[in-house]
Amino acid sequence: MRFYEVYKPVFEVVRNRIMGIAGVKQVVLGEQVRLHNLPLAVINPSSAATAPITLEGDLRALIRFDIYLIIRVSEPEDLFEDIISLMCDIVDVILSDRTLSGSALDIRLTNFAPGEVRFQNNLYYGGLLSFEATVFYPREP
Repeated sequence: MRFYEVYKPVFEVVRNRIMGIAGVKQVVLGEQVRLHNLPLAVINPSSAATAPITLEGDLRALIRFDIYLIIRVSEPEDLFEDIISLMCDIVDVILSDRTLSGSALDIRLTNFAPGEVRFQNNLYYGGLLSFEATVFYPREP
């Protein structure tokens, strides 16, 4: 099994779940970002690491990624209603099934940072969410 076969499904499930949130108008994963419709969620793969879990050579892989949520250009009147509420919707939908429909052993939130987001040399208001998914990466027979 190629690493890509355990890596990519994590992102596909996350993208599909975020696309189901009514308050998010655009979800970008691995494609050029165009800031047409806000709120926008940009899923950005971060780092990955592996560790052995069996003597036979099977590995546990940690797949990390960030979600930049770009909600508005102007400062919000109410940070909780305008920004944090939508960020929590994303966290809830991702953690609703921590196996990501079977593509991961577990997923957890590692960072929740509402506020200003610098993106493409501009300042927006939204937030940064960071996640870490644990997947099983079997050794080739």
